[in-house]
Amino acid sequence: MQVRFADFKKRLNLPNPLTIRHTMIDFGSNFRKLREWTGLSQETLANILSVSASVINRIENNKRRLDIQIIYNMSARLDLDITVVMLVLIHGKDALPGRNPSGVKKASLVL
Repeated sequence: MQVRFADFKKRLNLPNPLTIRHTMIDFGSNFRKLREWTGLSQETLANILSVSASVINRIENNKRRLDIQIIYNMSARLDLDITVVMLVLIHGKDALPGRNPSGVKKASLVL
């Protein structure tokens, strides 16, 4: 299934860059909200994503950039829709669909 960028951008409801100035998105805080929503500790998520817990901590504290590979791996390995992940990263906790993702089972995520 191919997703065109225009369709993806429309689903994310991104603001027009020409109409909004000085908008800063706190990706680290939103990444933390997404992790907490899945019920995972920093260490468990780090193991799932094959990175150190320090990397997760630095991302959540905006001391490290959140790269696309981590976003993709989080979506794929936790069986989350990439659109939901991106919505939460951009819009924060208001974009979370519910308290617990239906496809994620905490016991199955422990390595």
